[in-house]
Amino acid sequence: MSKRVREAMLRYMNDWEQHANAGWRHGKWLELEDSITHKLGQVLRADPKDIGIAASLSTGMHSLMATFYKPNEKRNKIIMLSSEFTSDILVSQSWIETHKLDPNALLLADVSDKIPTVATSNVVKLIEENKETVSIVAMSLVSSHFSHYYDLDQIRQACKKYGILLFIDLAHSLGCVPINITELDVDAAYMSSSKYMNSGPGCVGAIYINPRHTGVKPGLRGWFGTDRAVLTMQNP
Repeated sequence: MSKRVREAMLRYMNDWEQHANAGWRHGKWLELEDSITHKLGQVLRADPKDIGIAASLSTGMHSLMATFYKPNEKRNKIIMLSSEFTSDILVSQSWIETHKLDPNALLLADVSDKIPTVATSNVVKLIEENKETVSIVAMSLVSSHFSHYYDLDQIRQACKKYGILLFIDLAHSLGCVPINITELDVDAAYMSSSKYMNSGPGCVGAIYINPRHTGVKPGLRGWFGTDRAVLTMQNP
């Protein structure tokens, strides 16, 4: 264990013991997210204001799906990789079930354990075949199974051509490969610090939302789903 982590944990535990709920002011707990998003912004080369902290990888993906997955009779399909991280597939399945859609609304692109371009080509093929009915493409930047780094260029171009949202999972790439989320120009990303950021299972996650979607109302609203000034005012 990092000695600095141990010291920090004990400091916050002592603040909790000494100040109880007043720790929100004394310990600046409300501002902790800003410190984390600032550091993540440096890793992702993104503006910290476009990053939000999530309880985990799955909750981050759930938040994005709740906000952006608005299926209708025409557009309701989600494309993922057949080798995608299991929890990601379960999240997509849960939203398809929530909207009472046919399970076949989830399309899984075949992959190869040897050739990364097979996966990307098959995603583009599925987009072309279902261009009028696909709502979201959600896939990892780096495969959790094969450690393939996927070239998103063709997929991004196809998504933009047909008005499809592109989400990426950074759980297997964050802290492992250089990432410039601005240049990748995806609509959103969800991530975890459990792997190469060395946090371990159950650790904090995060989401990134492209600034072109600024102003979109969050699908899951609550404590951190409103203006920070309002929260501060309500909890003086």
